[in-house]
Amino acid sequence: MFEIIIVSHGGFASGLRSSMEMIAGEQRLLYDLSLSSDETASTLQHKINTLVSSLKKDDGLLVLTDILGGTPTLVAMKVLTELNQLSPFDFECISGVNLPILIDIVIKRESTNLEDCVYSVIQNAEQSIVNVKKMLFSINELND
Repeated sequence: MFEIIIVSHGGFASGLRSSMEMIAGEQRLLYDLSLSSDETASTLQHKINTLVSSLKKDDGLLVLTDILGGTPTLVAMKVLTELNQLSPFDFECISGVNLPILIDIVIKRESTNLEDCVYSVIQNAEQSIVNVKKMLFSINELND
């Protein structure tokens, strides 16, 4: 089973993990890191480097970040690229993580490899963002 790290601005990563575990149960091989407002990119880089270096990564590593182009994403990719050059390992990084995506990942990682899980989750992600009002009015119109 591959390992997962959630990296975000503020407390989003720990809150996302907490919410997911409320629904899907406690997870092993899942970590969260945050960039607080009083920290620098180099502080986050050190935290990511320390954590990633301590992991086995036998089945790969999936890093989930909050915002494409944000400091957590840029720093995570820098660290992963540098560590991968020193000692190659399988990794993926998905930006724009949300609760449905995280739940989907933790369920799928039990029975699928990293690459297939990432492909499937990204394909399903479109369905996790819905205009509920429009959807409900469409259903009501069909029932009239």
